[in-house]
Amino acid sequence: MKDIEREVIKLINNELKEFKRKLNVDKDGEWKNAQFNADLGLDSLKTVEIFMECENSFDVSFTDDEILKAKTVGELINKINDKLNYEKER
Repeated sequence: MKDIEREVIKLINNELKEFKRKLNVDKDGEWKNAQFNADLGLDSLKTVEIFMECENSFDVSFTDDEILKAKTVGELINKINDKLNYEKER
């Protein structure tokens, strides 16, 4: 598992802790399809908080549109990867 994935899992589980839940990380990677709202039960405010934590952890920034369009954990990870790779290319 990549460092980015580990950090995102940690940040999500931190938010889920208050609900006494945890992201079920399976070896097949199906956990990446977990939707913030439908599967994890996070409202839009909690989802934004996760994105903000990721911004701080990875030194990236997301537009409001990017946050609203991302529905799954995998999409968040992909956005972080894209932003970090873009920065390396600059």
